[in-house]
Amino acid sequence: MSYRLREGLSYCEVDGGLVFLDLEADRYFRLADRFSRALAAALGGERQSGTDVEALVAKRILVQSPAAFPYPPDAPITVPTRSALEQRNSTPGLHVLTVLEATALVFSTQMQLRNRRLARILGSLVAYRDRMTAGRLSTVATPTAQLLATTARFRQSRAYVPIEPCCLLDSIAMVRFLARRRIPAAITFGVTLDPFAAHCWVQSGDWVLNDTVGNVVAHTPIRRV
Repeated sequence: MSYRLREGLSYCEVDGGLVFLDLEADRYFRLADRFSRALAAALGGERQSGTDVEALVAKRILVQSPAAFPYPPDAPITVPTRSALEQRNSTPGLHVLTVLEATALVFSTQMQLRNRRLARILGSLVAYRDRMTAGRLSTVATPTAQLLATTARFRQSRAYVPIEPCCLLDSIAMVRFLARRRIPAAITFGVTLDPFAAHCWVQSGDWVLNDTVGNVVAHTPIRRV
């Protein structure tokens, strides 16, 4: 019998250990070394049996999969090399309607994060983005000038919203703001250890749109949405 990760789980290797993101449970976690080795072997196609694999199945980390349908590897996550924050561009004119739009997006996103599971929020976000951008995320590149000007308008308007900045809140709101203008972008989740920290940011190709390159590359990517 073959195995795959349960839907909604992602993992990455950091400093020789595995870190997991469980969107359904809204949490990050680690496994003991022996379970990490068993999981890596099982996902690598090695025939597995024994208590370690049984424990991973019981914890709903692994699920059984027919041998004819092996676990598909995640697409590689592009490492950002350019930051919209670090560009010397003229600041676009601020419009009151844009400020109101950004305010509504941030407030509605905050309410969602308080009342809904992250997996459901991100699922709705992806469906909305794909519908508004007609699948352009991987097929058509947004002109750089348009991308930078639009993200600058959001960041400039966000400064007037009376809610404390938060990477998850602001990344979801920015992706929605861009999607309304037919500009596709993705959220990348990353982690560090010693001490543990989780972070996320908005990306379009190798552009990071709401953070610096130095800060995001200090985190190991774990999932792209």
